[in-house]
Amino acid sequence: MKVASWNIRGFHKPLKHGRVQHLLQQKDIQVMALMETKLNEDSLSPILQRRFSGMGHTHNFHLSNHGRILLIWDLHKVDMDIVMTTNQYIHCHIRCRISSRSFFVTFVYDLHSIVTRRSLWEALVDLGDNIANVWMVMGDFNLFLSIDEKKDGFPVTNHEMRDMQIFTQACGLVDLRSIGCLFTWSNGNVSCKLDRALVNSFWLMTDFDAYAEFTAPGCLLDHSCTIVHTLSKDRPLNRPFKFINMWPLHEDFEKVVKDSWAANIQGNAQYVLKAKMFHLKRCLRELNKNNFGHISEKAKREKEELEEVQRNILDGGPTPMEYTHIRKKANLLAKAERQFYQQMAKNVYLKSADKCTKSFHDVVKRNNKRNAIITLKKRNRDQTTSINEVAEEFVDYFHGLLGKKEAYTFLDSNEIAGRKLTLWQTESLIKPIMLEEIKTALHDIGSEKAPGPNGYGSKFFTSSLDIIGNDFIQLCRNFSNVANY
Repeated sequence: MKVASWNIRGFHKPLKHGRVQHLLQQKDIQVMALMETKLNEDSLSPILQRRFSGMGHTHNFHLSNHGRILLIWDLHKVDMDIVMTTNQYIHCHIRCRISSRSFFVTFVYDLHSIVTRRSLWEALVDLGDNIANVWMVMGDFNLFLSIDEKKDGFPVTNHEMRDMQIFTQACGLVDLRSIGCLFTWSNGNVSCKLDRALVNSFWLMTDFDAYAEFTAPGCLLDHSCTIVHTLSKDRPLNRPFKFINMWPLHEDFEKVVKDSWAANIQGNAQYVLKAKMFHLKRCLRELNKNNFGHISEKAKREKEELEEVQRNILDGGPTPMEYTHIRKKANLLAKAERQFYQQMAKNVYLKSADKCTKSFHDVVKRNNKRNAIITLKKRNRDQTTSINEVAEEFVDYFHGLLGKKEAYTFLDSNEIAGRKLTLWQTESLIKPIMLEEIKTALHDIGSEKAPGPNGYGSKFFTSSLDIIGNDFIQLCRNFSNVANY
């Protein structure tokens, strides 16, 4: 399903009627809000009959003399429930008849002064407090969230941004990731981002992907059209392996690694290390499934069990023999849950902060949504949302970027001008790698850094170095000794 909003700056001209009609058909848009139509109910009726017959519609013209918001939708594909209408927004619930997907949308076209807009922010905060569901707010806000959202003209002030920043923080709203134009309005001299699509944390939990597309305004308008695409998740059949930093906390972790690593594998150092790490993946997945699956639920359950035992003890009851074990397990799962969300959120400041489940979850969901590539413009200018086509495009691009092997000539050191390395410095670059150097390099890599292509991060190597060290060190030494490795 696709939902759009567009500041049309007057909807009297037939050329604009045709432009909107063409966009609805070209992009297959099911719901569209038109802002600043400058129509009244009498002038609207013939336009709808002539151009948009068979479509549902509503507006807030009776609350404003300037035809502020006109909402139209495809009656065959969308069920629309109008919840509230004011002079600055239309709040509704949309359900797609094809996918049965539903969510709340608030289409906004706010007034032009800070004072007159304050009633809008107060109303939207009240809405947000009462919505425990998927919610999107989109439209022309006439405001900025950061100083980077305006180019040329008078600089953006904190006073201009404050109300909208407070509103988005209070409602937990973030910009939906987007493609297309960076700025959404221009008069030829000044460019600004006035139009946007904001979503709440419930949106980030949904089982579909979404992104906003900002189109070029064209010759008749000065605002971009905002089109929100919602797509079913095209999940790969097999989820790639990724080493989770909480696994070494378990008492059986070293035993699992040691037993798996004892496999007798013959070959060069690179093959041996690769094969052993590949074999270990299945064992680590089993460890995770048996001990860390649904980590938040397990941590909560163990915490409640520990608190119940502690209450019985403090009420004068006997101390059970397994009390130490219960407390140790609850502590282990609490640490594991914290490490899991630290790694997923990739937020350094959370290391030293008290655990806040909502904060962790929101950051993780937002990062996962933003990091996924759900649409890509190919070299032939076509746009694709297929995961397979996106992957193929990346592979083809880097094949072309890296090029092919070509002949080269050695430099004559006598022709090199400037300072040169001394003999001692030259020898230090090619001397054998020492064990302590390898250990130091591994420990200098942050445990939250992105893993390698095989899914293993630095945490695995530092926590298992006593077991895997010989194979890993042999690989490092071979790499430095063999020129064509």
